[in-house]
Amino acid sequence: MHDRVRSLQAGLDLEMPGDTAICRRWILDGIADGIGRILFKAVLSVAEKQAKEAEKLPDGPEKENKRKGALFLKRILESNSLRSMSMTAGTSLPYNYAEGFIALTNRRLIRGVLCFLKKIKVPELPKNQK
Repeated sequence: MHDRVRSLQAGLDLEMPGDTAICRRWILDGIADGIGRILFKAVLSVAEKQAKEAEKLPDGPEKENKRKGALFLKRILESNSLRSMSMTAGTSLPYNYAEGFIALTNRRLIRGVLCFLKKIKVPELPKNQK
């Protein structure tokens, strides 16, 4: 398929040939309705919550660090694909969860639920092994 939005809706891999800002914009435009919008807003609400908590702190280095952290998190969440976040998150975002979110975004509810229910044993990272 040559239409990235249709490819996304069909559940095809969108990361090749590359991930660029214009491609991300097309993808976001393609999921700007329904479940995709809800999931995207839910994910970004984490960074917004951290930013609000930072604003409540008194002026100083802690407030500034929390504000920078919230902005960094927002930019990371907006610009990375679920696959890349899954690969770097260790056990906090297993790959089957990333697949489930993609399926839900593409309006494949049953497939998304099945991905969440799939049992995957994530191996320990070498640094966590005893």
